Amino acid sequence: MKPPKRIITGPCGYELNLTQRTVFGIDYLVGKESIIQLKDSIGRIKVGVMADFHGDYETTRRLAKILSLEGVDAILMLGDLVNAFGPLKNLVSEVDETKRILSSVLDNSTVPVLVIPGNHDRRQSYSLATGELSLQYSHLFDLDVRPIMQLSDLTIVGLGGVINERACVEGGFIRGTSPFKNLGTLATKYERTVPTLFMTHMPQLYRTENGLDYNEEIALNDGNTTLMLTRKAVNSKFAVSGHFHRNARVIGKDEILLDRGEWSEYLDLNPGSVYNKSIVDTVSDLVPSVGVLEFKGYFARASILR
Repeated sequence: MKPPKRIITGPCGYELNLTQRTVFGIDYLVGKESIIQLKDSIGRIKVGVMADFHGDYETTRRLAKILSLEGVDAILMLGDLVNAFGPLKNLVSEVDETKRILSSVLDNSTVPVLVIPGNHDRRQSYSLATGELSLQYSHLFDLDVRPIMQLSDLTIVGLGGVINERACVEGGFIRGTSPFKNLGTLATKYERTVPTLFMTHMPQLYRTENGLDYNEEIALNDGNTTLMLTRKAVNSKFAVSGHFHRNARVIGKDEILLDRGEWSEYLDLNPGSVYNKSIVDTVSDLVPSVGVLEFKGYFARASILR
């Protein structure tokens, strides 16, 4: 069956010239900026969330298997696939390292795998790796290319990279303010009668020590102001982000900490980092972890698994 030339995806948004892709028996329509899953709504959905891999493919593989056992409907990879600088830099090529991390998830899943870049990922190596693997794995979707994923019961708006050069590798994904403002435009354009989830590498700016951007080293919140204002403008209630490895937690409205499995109308999640820092730092107390985020209607709950 040929895909339609035009499809309405929301009150204001549509795409032209969509192509059809079948992934493990489920059809998708792929356009210039969106991917649309052709699957009936059941009123709930569960996604796995992984961040900050830094080349640790063995831990990546182990945690991807855990998410598969949890029965997630999609896996979100929030960037920093490689170690581009600092004491964690690996010696293998960044293209090969990116492909190895992605394959560690793709080989252990039969659901859509959505990926965005982080501040360690260079444009050239990331784009080469994801482009090559997209030809091999039909369930890999790069939200740096198409920032909208419409699953049956959830719309995901994704943007990787960071807003300035301070923590970004040379040749990396430095965005500036405009792309983060555009997230709000996309969220409105593709709004449906299901929740919308913001998926970024760097978190927004928060106000308290519970914030997902709280930097213990400087005792300040250190997130993205533009993203905070964008989310506020569109009344964004759900978000996932990484970047701050030690901030594995779940917060609700007014940055109140949420208990494991507690349902909430507002929920932001940092799943913690995948990579095992003890590989290079034997005194590290950082334990690799991932998140599971479940939606039932317009409520969500989350848990962090180690």
